[in-house]
Amino acid sequence: MGLRRKISLMALTITVFSILITASIGCFLNYKLEKENILMAMDSEVSKLNADVNNWLDQKTQVIEVLSDVIEKNHMSNIEIEQLIVRLNQDPEISDIYMGFSDGGFLSSINWEPPQNYDPRLRPWYISLLYSDQVSFSTPYQDMTSGKLAVSVGRRVNGNNGKVMGVLAEDILVDTLFKRLSHVDFKGIGYAFMMDKSGNMLAHPDTKMLNQDLKLNPELEPLVKKMQIRKNGIVDYRYENEDKVVVFQEIKRSGWILGVTVPRSVIYEPLYKLLEQYAIIFVVVATLSVLISYKLSRNLVWRINHLLQKTNKIAAGEFDEVVETSGDDEITSLSHSFNQMGDNIRRYIAELDEHNKDLEDKVSQAVQEIADKKLQLIEAEKLNSLSYLVSGVAHEMNTPIGNCIMLASYMHTMLNGILEKLEAGILKKTELVTTMEELRLCNDKIQNNLETGKDLIVDFKELSVEQIGYTPAALDLEGIIWRSYHQMNVNSSLLVTLTLTIEPELIFLSDSARIYKLFC
Repeated sequence: MGLRRKISLMALTITVFSILITASIGCFLNYKLEKENILMAMDSEVSKLNADVNNWLDQKTQVIEVLSDVIEKNHMSNIEIEQLIVRLNQDPEISDIYMGFSDGGFLSSINWEPPQNYDPRLRPWYISLLYSDQVSFSTPYQDMTSGKLAVSVGRRVNGNNGKVMGVLAEDILVDTLFKRLSHVDFKGIGYAFMMDKSGNMLAHPDTKMLNQDLKLNPELEPLVKKMQIRKNGIVDYRYENEDKVVVFQEIKRSGWILGVTVPRSVIYEPLYKLLEQYAIIFVVVATLSVLISYKLSRNLVWRINHLLQKTNKIAAGEFDEVVETSGDDEITSLSHSFNQMGDNIRRYIAELDEHNKDLEDKVSQAVQEIADKKLQLIEAEKLNSLSYLVSGVAHEMNTPIGNCIMLASYMHTMLNGILEKLEAGILKKTELVTTMEELRLCNDKIQNNLETGKDLIVDFKELSVEQIGYTPAALDLEGIIWRSYHQMNVNSSLLVTLTLTIEPELIFLSDSARIYKLFC
């Protein structure tokens, strides 16, 4: 790859990385800001809905609170209660106001006649509201009057004796709840929903979801648990193969959960648009960068190629080449350095020629000195070898001679002992015989050691010849073995008997000195 392409590629790489880093930071910051704005808008929408629904529920619960207080304080009869609830049921969003009594009786503001076997005490609304002194909300159930899903708002009513008189309640149809949320259309694809404390869906654009226990849905169960625990917040979840985001709040009056959900793609949509803009900017800037870098590199590369040609001539031995210099940039400085290098090379070559002449003289002198030193080392080596030989002889002769001196001293001591006993007249014949036998053995050992010394001298003579070179000869193997045997008897207190048979036809060729050292 040429230098021009490298410079263009480097400029393009720097530009690309700069744009990528800038774009990444910009995209991240803009995405974060846009996401926060969307989530804040969703939270604001939920807050408005929450306040609206909460106020609406306050209005509905006030009817039950007023009616129950009037009934308890005035100890009203069933006829008076019926007249009262009929007169107060003027709200079109309340389908019915009714009361179920502890004795099984039932009153309705719309004069609904229950079936013959109807017992209010067994109805879900009665059971869920019986143990509440405050106005509460029941779980969704199917209203027998309208056949639609409804939620009861009511409380327990006590009689004048403190016993339970019954449950006073009103019905709010689920359709009415959905109408409060149906206007929510966040960015055209979001929607609002409402869930009670048990996880049952109260309001949803999809009517199939109404009165469904969301905890039984494997996809929605984790979401429901998070909303029931946290009450307020933002949660990412996945439903029907789509990633979504929900912003939810608790309705204080009822404990229900109100939420707005949108696909996560809505949040990422600004990021995609931003990436498109950055891609256009990237292509434009990268193209301009390549064009500009090409223009700048063209002149730069020509000057570098000119310098390269001069360098090749210097490398070929044309040391008189000089580069023309102009300008004050780095290439000009490089050209000055190149010319200075040429001057230095020419000067060094001249100095090198002079040094070569001096070096030739010194080498000739050194060769002669080395030859003289070599002769001296050879003579010194001969003397050193002789010294080692003499030291070896002295060391090997030391053992048999030492043994002879020791045996002679021992014989002298025994003779002195015999003479002393003889002069004293106490010498016994047995002692004389024993002493003479020991003297004979000592004499034999001295003779053997002297023989060993003589053999050592012969062997060392042969060894000295070996330093120069030797020729293998026939060995007296029997003699070598017998010398080794005598040496062993001399140096040991053990008495060893040797029987030796060697075939006369066997001839051994080797160095006797080395064989002797092996056996001895």
